[in-house]
Amino acid sequence: MAKLTIVLTSGSQENEDAVFACKLAEAALKKGHKVNMFLYGNGSNLANKEHPWTGPAGIQPELMAHITGLKVGGRLTALAASGADIITCHTTEQGRGTEGDEYLDGVKRSDVGAGFVPFLLTTDVVLTLGH
Repeated sequence: MAKLTIVLTSGSQENEDAVFACKLAEAALKKGHKVNMFLYGNGSNLANKEHPWTGPAGIQPELMAHITGLKVGGRLTALAASGADIITCHTTEQGRGTEGDEYLDGVKRSDVGAGFVPFLLTTDVVLTLGH
């Protein structure tokens, strides 16, 4: 079977790249392929557990439903539990002030040299998603 590496540079609210990346990873795993995912740039924020807001939403219910549908935290956790190797770039987290936030179950702290380069050296296909 093939090994797919997905580099995700978009967060969940910027566009639908994160949703697409998860759907692609799910389909690849289901077919028996190995999946690596590198969360980089704004994608690094997807590695973190949510900090629920308890105040008034200030968002119309229709928009809230749309935004909630684009969250991928649960999908990333399920992908990791299904065998995907998901790492995040702590360097880009540091630049965004999120380094040290608690990660989703199954997501590992890494960076370009220690994590992404080994992905590149062992992958069959690399796909980068983001803007």
